[in-house]
Amino acid sequence: MKPGFILLIAFLAILISCSKKATPDLPVKETIENDTTLVYVISEKPSGIKEANRLGQWLPSSDFEATGLYLPPKQQIKIHVKNIEGNTQPKLLVGTYSRYKWQDRPAEYTLKEGINSITDYTGGLLYLRYVTNDVPSGKAELTFIGGKPVPVYKLGETTHANWLNMLDTMSYQDVLLISNRTMVVVSKETALKYKNMSQNNMLNTLDRIYDIEDYISGIDGSSPLHSKNVHRQLITETADESIFMAAAYNRIMANTRACNRFMDPVEAATQAWGLWHEMGHMHQMTSWCWNEVDEVTVNIYSLAAKKGLHAHKIWLEGDSNWDIVLNDYLQSPLENRNYNTSEILTCKGRLMMFDQLWLAFGDEFYIKVHRLAREDTNMSASVAARDSRYGQEKMAYFMLIASKASGYNLKDFFTQWGFKLPRYYFDALDSLHLPDPEIDLLSIRE
Repeated sequence: MKPGFILLIAFLAILISCSKKATPDLPVKETIENDTTLVYVISEKPSGIKEANRLGQWLPSSDFEATGLYLPPKQQIKIHVKNIEGNTQPKLLVGTYSRYKWQDRPAEYTLKEGINSITDYTGGLLYLRYVTNDVPSGKAELTFIGGKPVPVYKLGETTHANWLNMLDTMSYQDVLLISNRTMVVVSKETALKYKNMSQNNMLNTLDRIYDIEDYISGIDGSSPLHSKNVHRQLITETADESIFMAAAYNRIMANTRACNRFMDPVEAATQAWGLWHEMGHMHQMTSWCWNEVDEVTVNIYSLAAKKGLHAHKIWLEGDSNWDIVLNDYLQSPLENRNYNTSEILTCKGRLMMFDQLWLAFGDEFYIKVHRLAREDTNMSASVAARDSRYGQEKMAYFMLIASKASGYNLKDFFTQWGFKLPRYYFDALDSLHLPDPEIDLLSIRE
């Protein structure tokens, strides 16, 4: 489930989204914990939206880094900022996206070079956002005086014994587990529940899933354009009972009752369809994802994870699913077939169209589709837009790049599936001068 493609802008009683100037003149009594000092060096990176644009993805990843500190409500922290390179400064984020309500956004403070004194009314884990939409050139050293350290498990650095000791001896509300690709935030209660699991296996499994979904997306490092996202992906526990699992700008969230999907490494590798699905939302492309397939194309990545972890895809298996599509929908009069609106087709039924192309042309088909879309310097603004109003244009674009990726004119395939588009979009496929498919694509099934 994805709550929406738009930026989350809800005003919250417990966590207000706003940009604030750091100042010592706050109308609350300030206290500071002087027993904690942390020196943190951070380099500027491309913004989350810039990375999403490069990769052609709809949702930006988590363009911030965890400091491992927690700021209690109404307590002051001092941050000394020293520029090592360049003259830009990071921003401080207080609080975790979606930690309590799915709309939650951290308070954001603009730091300046020198001493910054900050008191936040709500408090929360501290993060640094040091990004630009231009060429990254900055590097800064930040010295934190105050705040409280929380348990942090870092893949390749922290031992299981260290982790158990931190959980047992430190005072904290939330914890962090950090891998090469992900950044996990859960409550103390959840951390303790899964403390005897292998944290290394858990984090390695999350990285493997993300790498598999990168693989089917053609993100292979063969060029800067096709290199991995420079940001980790936040996966956070949320206390919001209205959410089971969801993806949105900058984060994946899971209700407490769904945390086994990523905290238990065996569950993550075998039964965590919801996790694979939400990671898939973070990979969906703007150019060929329209409203009616938002919850369809996402499962290309879910199925890739399933196949990569277990060497087979199972979600679409079953005679009844394929029989409905092949014997009912595709045998109905052509004028009655409408891919977007047909009541015969469910999400599974619509996914079968994408799966037929996968079965016919293999993994390389979707790898090429993603790469062609990223490499397309002539893509129209409507196709590239994060805007659901351009569904027709995005459908037509998928027909075009699917034909290019397969090496065949797929006009008849999409016509038979009930793509209702103006004639000139189909004429564009003829102008590619590609041969017709050598096999009957419409008869393919698992």
